[in-house]
Amino acid sequence: MESLRRLKQAVDTMLDIGPSHQDSSTPDAMMRHIRQEFVPKLKDAVGDVGKKVSAVHSLGSDKSQIPVVHYTSLAVVTSMLENSANDRSSAFRLYDSVHLNDPDEGRYLFRSLPSAHSWLEATRDHAYIASFIRPQDEEDPGRAADNLSFWRTYGREGTGCSLLLMMPSTQVRKVRYGRLSAEATWDRFSSVLEQVDRLIEGADKVGLKTARMKAELARSVSEALAPIRYLYKSEAYAYEDECRIVEPDQDKDQLRFECKTPPGRPAYIRRYCEPEDLSLHKLLPSGTSIFIGPRVPNQESVRYCLSVLLSRAKIPGPDVRFSEISYQAF
Repeated sequence: MESLRRLKQAVDTMLDIGPSHQDSSTPDAMMRHIRQEFVPKLKDAVGDVGKKVSAVHSLGSDKSQIPVVHYTSLAVVTSMLENSANDRSSAFRLYDSVHLNDPDEGRYLFRSLPSAHSWLEATRDHAYIASFIRPQDEEDPGRAADNLSFWRTYGREGTGCSLLLMMPSTQVRKVRYGRLSAEATWDRFSSVLEQVDRLIEGADKVGLKTARMKAELARSVSEALAPIRYLYKSEAYAYEDECRIVEPDQDKDQLRFECKTPPGRPAYIRRYCEPEDLSLHKLLPSGTSIFIGPRVPNQESVRYCLSVLLSRAKIPGPDVRFSEISYQAF
């Protein structure tokens, strides 16, 4: 791999700086050289391996349309359709990773990091994510859109709704579950991380303080891993068979905000973006469906409202259906 060869050469150059500049400016000189010469090559090498790892998460390369299911609240669906009907936006929302259900999101991969690379820690950066369930039975995808476990976990205890969408297979990536999947990924990155190990060890031998260096390198690698770090979760979530769209941090001008006020809890603000290639008109063609949750009150009225909004937004494809599950909560 050419990027790995260039990375090795950069390490050799870095290590030559130490012995040849034994004065007080050496640490600063080393850090400047790392930022200007080494970090770009490191990100290139991580990115090249990341492309191969990303292929493991692929759902196909032919851009075919596949069914996926998304559970959400009625408020979100109504807001998206109202925006589309009023020409404000017509795209599916990707929400920031800060408020995901799993507190280990974005960090699970790092839990399996080999101890030899202990300098590498997950940074606190985040991503914008849309999560979907991949129907196990593509002949009857509606079963995944009307599932009691998912209603309870992601469908607001049955008071929300689910969307049966059609998504290009190249836009979504499979989530991998469990420690073995995470360890296999680190094995793929081992040749790159070993070069960083070599740099840190070499700098330490010539008396350079490496704390700043480790922090700089850790941040660079963690940022380069952004496209895949949210594609690993605990085995406890394997029943979801989830797939995702993951986008790195967005330009501030592209962000939108939504203030949530849950009963009896502090208000909080969620950030989201609406990529143009996730148009609702594309995702909700004929044959798709919106399912109204089993505990939604006044279901006929809700179906009428959603049907009117779909008509105004000129999205004629989806059927609006009721959940067939009998469920109540106390």
